Amino acid sequence: GDPLEIVGGDGRTIRLGAGEAFVAGTHLRPALSRSTGEQAGIHIFLPIESVRRLIGVPLGQMTDQVVALDALLGPQARRLGERLVQAPRSQRAALLDHALHERLAETEMCTSQAHALRLLRMRPDLDIMGIARDIGWSRKHLADRVRDAVGIGPRSFRRLLRFHRLTRAIGEAPDWAGLAADIGYYD
Repeated sequence: GDPLEIVGGDGRTIRLGAGEAFVAGTHLRPALSRSTGEQAGIHIFLPIESVRRLIGVPLGQMTDQVVALDALLGPQARRLGERLVQAPRSQRAALLDHALHERLAETEMCTSQAHALRLLRMRPDLDIMGIARDIGWSRKHLADRVRDAVGIGPRSFRRLLRFHRLTRAIGEAPDWAGLAADIGYYD
């Protein structure tokens, strides 16, 4: 389609054409996309720690940024984009799925880092210092490892996760008081 312009939370603008992709780090400020015409594309939401594995860049360097994928991965990203544009619509999802699986198979996350993220995600009742102690890390090391994996520190990561739980739980006529109590938005 027509060119797409994206302004990241950091205020920097990138411009993309047909077959070009971008990756966005964790945003604490809004990003804005603009198009001057018609667009067609594939939008993939991945667990943020998978983004770290796919692009090979510490996400602490990507906070509030939107970057052209070929700037991170080089020619292989452009070749994939060209193949996706040329492929019949019915084959694009399978082609992209294969490329993602292949890239993820090449990379792994440290077991301790994955465990820390799992605890932060699944056990909001656990104290952050306790998580660090159980893994055998200092609080600072835990913060550094979480920032590397998701772009923000453990407390911000937990706030973001809680907000995502809230947005997923909102129905057509939400019981706001019940949601607040269930998800932890109360004093």
